[in-house]
Amino acid sequence: MADVVALRPLGVGDILDEAFRIYRRNFGYLVLIGVASFGPIALLIALLSGLGALVGGPAGLAIGIFLGGLLGGIGGAILIAAMIYAVGGICRGRRPTIREALGRAVGRLPAMLGLTIVLIFALVLLLITIVGWIWAGVLWSMAFPILVLEEGGVMRALARSRQLVRGSWWRVFGILLLIWLISLFISLVVGTIGGLVSGALLIAGPGPAVGVARLVVQLVFNVAAQALTQPFDVAGLVLIYYDLRVRKEGLDLQQRAESLLAADAPAASPLGHRPRSGFPGEG
Repeated sequence: MADVVALRPLGVGDILDEAFRIYRRNFGYLVLIGVASFGPIALLIALLSGLGALVGGPAGLAIGIFLGGLLGGIGGAILIAAMIYAVGGICRGRRPTIREALGRAVGRLPAMLGLTIVLIFALVLLLITIVGWIWAGVLWSMAFPILVLEEGGVMRALARSRQLVRGSWWRVFGILLLIWLISLFISLVVGTIGGLVSGALLIAGPGPAVGVARLVVQLVFNVAAQALTQPFDVAGLVLIYYDLRVRKEGLDLQQRAESLLAADAPAASPLGHRPRSGFPGEG
């Protein structure tokens, strides 16, 4: 059974504690979602890189890496969307099936890619000042949960993110920074181990086969780092999203009111439709 997160204003420690609890109790489930959403693409990236190196030399390797980067962007969008949908369901007490999470992610893929492109373009324009980049990044940080858990397009997600974060910018920034530092530490540990394994392969001497083997090792450890950090990152992000909705929109009061209405209402209408919960990502 999924772990219901009580809808109430959460402190910084509460958000981190809940994120770790979701991470710990649902780790295998979330890793399976990560593997199912990104695993096939990761294998295809490794195949393209390996074939490029073996067949086309440096030029082929460069082409393989470029195509792998494009595929990686698509796979990353599916991975993030599936994770957000799964964690959103966990927070509300219903753990979606892996197929359901992937279906939602694929359905929102065009919007996810569109949001990514808009954010990259906007943040590139703000690179003249790192302060502007950080300010905009935090202000739009809720756009991805909104895009997956609610209906609507890219511009609505950006507008709603600004609306939710406005007035809580420093608090959201601090929580995101703590989450990033924790994930960075885990990634550095995994990356160091991967670097040692990759370096040990150099003992076998230079050659295309060794180069391909090192690429595969790096890919495996990169995927491992993502699998270990993404569930925690996404859990923290979704918890911030719900916390902001509680503070700004009274989502906790809305849930209680709808629970009372649902308890008094018949199980189904004469047409056989059950009342919807009103929560994003559900129904």
